[in-house]
Amino acid sequence: MAPSRRVFLTGALTSLTGCSTFGQQSPTTSTPHPDSDGDGVPDAGDQFPNNPEYYTVSSSWQTTSEDLATLAPGEYSAHYLHGNTGDDNRHLHYELTVHGAHPVDCLFIDRDEWDPFVDGNRDVPIRDDLSVLDTTQTSFTVPIPPEPCLFVLDYTKQGTPPGEVPIDIEQLGQVLLKSTT
Repeated sequence: MAPSRRVFLTGALTSLTGCSTFGQQSPTTSTPHPDSDGDGVPDAGDQFPNNPEYYTVSSSWQTTSEDLATLAPGEYSAHYLHGNTGDDNRHLHYELTVHGAHPVDCLFIDRDEWDPFVDGNRDVPIRDDLSVLDTTQTSFTVPIPPEPCLFVLDYTKQGTPPGEVPIDIEQLGQVLLKSTT
């Protein structure tokens, strides 16, 4: 039985279609990478797509109003911050609300002073240019210094003497990478 005319035409068109693209490159289209804030980081990888100053959070810690951290008098919490090499341009963004009557201190202590602080020395120097003393509510963003340091939420007698009762704290700490553009 001879092939029908329809089968022959379909086979011929398929063969011609294959031949017509042989040896040709298909046109390439670039996939657009939108950058809403113009900081040079595409929105897909930018945690702050509408803020050209920052583009990502490299680390963070948080307690919310439902999950408060508690500091008793004489206690502190600390976060180690690697020195800023200049290549990554990191900043610390911090927000704090104390749920209690007594203020706390947000201290930056150089790494060399950390061991004496842990051992109970409350006369170690703090970074006055970065630290916030005697506060129940604050929000700040500061560049991380070039040398390693510690960010300390302090309820000891290092700066502001502690109260007599524990306090509850709502906080958000984020290490942000700053855009270089």
